[in-house]
Amino acid sequence: MSQVEQNIAKELLDTIEKAWAKYPELRLTQLLVNVIKPSESCDEIYYVEDSKLVELLSELAAEELTSPDVPANAIDALLILHNDMLEFFGSKENVDSWIHTKSSVLDGEKPISLLSTAQGRKTLRQLLNRMKHGDF
Repeated sequence: MSQVEQNIAKELLDTIEKAWAKYPELRLTQLLVNVIKPSESCDEIYYVEDSKLVELLSELAAEELTSPDVPANAIDALLILHNDMLEFFGSKENVDSWIHTKSSVLDGEKPISLLSTAQGRKTLRQLLNRMKHGDF
């Protein structure tokens, strides 16, 4: 995981604004996927409505961390959790299958539905730890 470049946020936002002005018909997530050109399909990101992105970013900005063991940066927490899932399940395909499957342990919810909040990620981390130790 790379470190955050200091003092780049304003330049990044200005550059996104200029590029998006050139392609206003795209949603922000579509613009980013088109620019980054990931090696694997990112449909879940590509089709996020801008209004949903605003909602999720607003929730992230308002989130208060309640535990010192949760990284201050929610993106870092999400990446760490994803890497732990990859290590446990052995492949991206297995992780994708698991997070998109309803779980009786999560009262019929899909694990992916918990990724957007700190509490949800904490719940998934606890579940993953239980699974690692056979306490399931």
